[in-house]
Amino acid sequence: MRRTRTPMPKSRPSPSSRKRRKPRKARTPSPPTRPEPFQPAFSAVHRKPRDRSRVAGHHRGIPTDADGGPMLALAYFTPRRYILGAFAAAMVASGAAVADEKGSWSERSWGPMVKGSGQVVTEARQVSGYQGVHLKGSMKIVLRQSGREGVQVEADDNLIGLIETAVTTRDGLPTLEIGTKKGASYTTRNRMTVTVDLIDLQSVAISGSGDVLGNGIKSGELRLSIVGSGDVRLTQLATGTMAVNVSGSGDVALGGKADKLSVSIAGSGDVVTRELQAEEVSVSIAGSGDAKVNARKTLNVSIAGSGDVDYTGDPVLKTSIAGHGNVKKR
Repeated sequence: MRRTRTPMPKSRPSPSSRKRRKPRKARTPSPPTRPEPFQPAFSAVHRKPRDRSRVAGHHRGIPTDADGGPMLALAYFTPRRYILGAFAAAMVASGAAVADEKGSWSERSWGPMVKGSGQVVTEARQVSGYQGVHLKGSMKIVLRQSGREGVQVEADDNLIGLIETAVTTRDGLPTLEIGTKKGASYTTRNRMTVTVDLIDLQSVAISGSGDVLGNGIKSGELRLSIVGSGDVRLTQLATGTMAVNVSGSGDVALGGKADKLSVSIAGSGDVVTRELQAEEVSVSIAGSGDAKVNARKTLNVSIAGSGDVDYTGDPVLKTSIAGHGNVKKR
């Protein structure tokens, strides 16, 4: 006789026999991390004051060029326009030069700050054999075609030794280099001024925020170049060929007569030559710069950007515009 097993009911374990789970530890919130500071893609940013004070810069940690000056990418802010130039401008000013609203001039670099004494002196220096002038910094240069050569330096008596003047070769041309010593830092209420006597002038260049003034210059061929925010004012010129090149926000104003005039603007600079009567004129603008010219025979204009060209005279006009630029007769 076969026996059948009756399945026993499963018994639940008693509460005492159950394994107790360990309580979970409370997680402590990790402290909030601060976002990384914004690092611009360019090396430095300069704000151009509304009163058009000159600002040129040298900052620690920026690569330098062959002359020891910083290679900068520039950004210009003005009430009318914003221009970011990614070009590496050779701003070879020895420091950051600023003219404030009170008429005080300062240049800051890694050297100790020297305050001008207020006692202005003039020093004559013997230099010769130059056909060009290159200003590095924020000084004012006055050009005089007097038939002799030499310079007169005007500054506070305890700052005049910071100014360097030497003749070197630049672009194959003997050039008078004018600037301050590397690392120089100073502040003064009397702007440094250098008067240059010359026989022949073929080139004027500014690297930085300085100003060059001249009257009655005669030259067969003259080249003007500005890298930065410097200004050039030449009146009563008499030249065969005149070439103007502005990279940045510098301004040029010319008056007199020229056979040929070429103007090139890269950035937001302005070139005004209405008082310069030129037979043949060519203008090239890349950016938002403006040009005002006086053309008698021919005028060739090329604009890439938002620049404007105003002209006087009755020349044969040829234009090529890519952007929002305008060409107008006044």
